[in-house]
Amino acid sequence: MIHSQKNSVGKTTLLRALLYALGYNIPGTKRFSLDKHEIECIVINDNDQRFKLVRKTANYLICDNRENMQSYCLPEQADELHALFY
Repeated sequence: MIHSQKNSVGKTTLLRALLYALGYNIPGTKRFSLDKHEIECIVINDNDQRFKLVRKTANYLICDNRENMQSYCLPEQADELHALFY
């Protein structure tokens, strides 16, 4: 759960950054443009496989699962990427 008694402290920005790191086409917030940052995320699936996702730009993501590194062109290859860990 992400909670704060205050508004404008980053809750929505954090959730948007997470979805963006997972390969979704998510807009930033007023004060934080996602496509101007490199965002990393670690995903562990039900089979205990670990994936390091590095979103370089709005259209480019790298997935490293320790065995190999694969790049994805987004949104064209989003389904292929999500099939790895969903």
